Amino acid sequence: MKTLSQLYHLIENNPGKAFGITCLFLIAYQLISVFWGFELCDSGFYMTFYDHIFKAPESVEYNFMYYLSGVIGGAFMTLFPDAGIFDMRILGIVNNMIIIYLLYKLFRKQIPMSAIIIGCVLVTISYIAMPMTFYNDLITSLLYTTAIFYIFKGLNRNKYLYFIISGIIIGINSFSRIPNILDYGIILLVILHALYYRETVCLCINRCLVFTVSFIIGIMGIISLMKVWGRIAYILQESFK
Repeated sequence: MKTLSQLYHLIENNPGKAFGITCLFLIAYQLISVFWGFELCDSGFYMTFYDHIFKAPESVEYNFMYYLSGVIGGAFMTLFPDAGIFDMRILGIVNNMIIIYLLYKLFRKQIPMSAIIIGCVLVTISYIAMPMTFYNDLITSLLYTTAIFYIFKGLNRNKYLYFIISGIIIGINSFSRIPNILDYGIILLVILHALYYRETVCLCINRCLVFTVSFIIGIMGIISLMKVWGRIAYILQESFK
C-alpha cells in the first residue's frame, strides 16, 4: 500500500511526465498488433473499400453505410499509393492516441491524473486485442470524443463557437456509420448542465438551437459533397434497404 501511495503522489506531482510515459507505453503496446499477422474477415473488407471508393464506388456500395471512414481511408491511400495494411494500422494507432490526448485535455482539471492514466490504459488494453486496422469504429470514437470535448469547452467558457464545432462534428460523424445520427443525443449534456447550474431557460434553448442547426449543417455539408461527387445514390440505397 505504501508503494502504491508513493506511486500515486509521484504521478500527481508530475502529471505531464506521467502522461507522456503512459502514451509511449500505449503506442508500444499497439505497435505489437501492427506486426500481428493478417486476417481477411474485416481488414480485407475495409481495405477493399478504401482501394475502390474513388476508382470504382459501384463495386463497394454496401460499404457506403461507413462512408466517412471510406473517404478518409481512400484519401490516405491516394496520398500514399504504396500504403497497405501496415500503414492503415499505423493510422489506427494515430487515431487512438489523438483520442487519448483529448481525454487527457478534457479530464485533467476534473479528476486525478492517476485516474486518467488507469482509464486510458484499461480501455486501450481491453480494446486493442487484435490487429486493429483503421475503420469506422475508430473514426466514430475520435469524432465523438472531439465533439464532447468541444461541447464541454462551450459550456465552461460560454462560447457559441464551440457548440457550433461540436454540432458540425456530430453531424459529420453520422456518416462514419449511419446509426451515429443518434449521437445527437449529447445535446442532453447542455440541458443537464443548465439544470445543475440553474442557468436560464433562454440560455439553454439558445445553446441547443445553435448545436442543432450546426448538426444539420454538418449533415447537409456531407450530403452536398456526396451529391457533387455523384455518390448520394449509393448511400441512400444502403441506408434504406
